[in-house]
Amino acid sequence: MTPRVKRAIAAAMSLTMLAAATPVSPLYNAIQNAVSSVTMQASAADNKYIVNYDNTDTFSIASFDDLNMFAEAVNGGKTFENKTITLADNFNMGTKALTTPIGTYEHSFKGTFDGNNKTIKLNIESAEGYAGLFGCVEGATIRNIPVTGYANCNQTAGGICGFAAYSNIYNCTNNATVEAQNNAYNPRGDCNACAGGICGSTISDVIVYNCTNNAAVKAYGDYGYAGGILGYSFYLPLVVHNCINIAAVSGKTDIGGICGGSDEDPYIDNCYVLDVNNQFNENDVTVINAEQFKGTQKVGEKTLTEHLNTYVDTFNKTHSNDITLLEWEQGQDYPILKIPVPQDAYTEIEGTNLKWKLEDDGKLTISLIKTDETDTTKNAMP
Repeated sequence: MTPRVKRAIAAAMSLTMLAAATPVSPLYNAIQNAVSSVTMQASAADNKYIVNYDNTDTFSIASFDDLNMFAEAVNGGKTFENKTITLADNFNMGTKALTTPIGTYEHSFKGTFDGNNKTIKLNIESAEGYAGLFGCVEGATIRNIPVTGYANCNQTAGGICGFAAYSNIYNCTNNATVEAQNNAYNPRGDCNACAGGICGSTISDVIVYNCTNNAAVKAYGDYGYAGGILGYSFYLPLVVHNCINIAAVSGKTDIGGICGGSDEDPYIDNCYVLDVNNQFNENDVTVINAEQFKGTQKVGEKTLTEHLNTYVDTFNKTHSNDITLLEWEQGQDYPILKIPVPQDAYTEIEGTNLKWKLEDDGKLTISLIKTDETDTTKNAMP
């Protein structure tokens, strides 16, 4: 924040305190508006996602403060259409949690968000509207994100996004409790109380690939729809491929292990749920037991992990590189998405069995290729 902006805010606040001692008047209201305007201008001037919006198509998020600034930019009207945002390799939220969803009904996120398999913690309690890591997305791609915590609102809630339209969501894991509550019919018609492990509700051309839900999903009220992956879908097509749900799902109107409800039957392929009440889409998913999720019993001729990876292998071979599905591996109680191991950054020294790498601190590390034991470490020129 520049000194000039700081002085402007200080002056405006001083005037506000003076006016506060008098009855509310047009002058008081004008001063309050001035404070709000100057504060918003100062915030925008300090927000790198707003300042650099027109200068680049790629952005990185390295910290909790960065994530909040990015949310502020989207919720303030920056759609990030045709832009890519990636969580940095060193991204770490510490003990903090995101309390404001990214994207609103008026200002949806429209870009590509790559979570880089870094966990984001949610602590979202919204009185109305949309809850999730993203509130609303449109024409977006959301990928490679695990979330924890909880998302709760009175309309449509999901671990990854509350509401999505014309979007692709893949390689995402929800470990956040999701709840939506609403006893009144919503005349706008897009959703009443819809809760989904990945997405609360969708409209038109949404595809969800290779996602998993591991936390409870609940939709309360007379118009409650809940699904392990998706709460409710309006205006198909909706496609859900290669997803699993191991958690309990509850709702008053319709519930499903994968999709809670839809205007028409969604296309669900190679999806599995754990003994979950599955009344809406019971014929489109495979209900299996805990031992099959653990991999100690097969599902037909293969383990569940093998079924999931067969789909991934076929998909990655037959689709363009703009969508790459992660492989699965067997976890303790159920399959989990396999996080790619970064490639070795060392360079081989020709004619030897040694390799070298320049570390971030400027040191040169030389290692044996076969044993990978550090041989010598020397200071290098930065």
